[in-house]
Amino acid sequence: MVDTTIEKYGKLDILHNNVGGGAMGRIVDLSEEGWDTAMTVNLKSMMLCCKYSIPWMLKGGGGSIINVSSIAGVVGVRDPKTSLVAYSTAKAGVSGLTRALAADYAADGIRVNCILIGMVETPVAVALQGQEVLEKRRQAIPLQTAGTGWDTGWAAVYLASDESR
Repeated sequence: MVDTTIEKYGKLDILHNNVGGGAMGRIVDLSEEGWDTAMTVNLKSMMLCCKYSIPWMLKGGGGSIINVSSIAGVVGVRDPKTSLVAYSTAKAGVSGLTRALAADYAADGIRVNCILIGMVETPVAVALQGQEVLEKRRQAIPLQTAGTGWDTGWAAVYLASDESR
């Protein structure tokens, strides 16, 4: 991915790590394979993208890395029917990775930020939780409105821009 970007554009200024998924289940029901998959998909993939992108950002004088995480990494998912312990743990790791990279590379002109997704209504959320559950969650939000993918996208555009310095 990085090589293709460099071949096509000659440099790399922005890395947007947006991935999610993993096995559902409480810890006693979760397989080791499910745990490993959640860690690989949500955390290791971001680490690898950063590992191979940062050298090119350093050569170019800086850049912006935007990692997308989830509020589940801060508060977990409390409904035992949809427990996402592996996903929540991996997303907590994304926040830690973001803070560590920000500290390591700030002096090199690389900004590293994390967008924590809260109540965003996506096709995956509807499929996992159903419209009735999402409506109940929406009503618990003070503004009575769920976010959209566009809200996340525009936050990422800002963080990728020079205005976010």
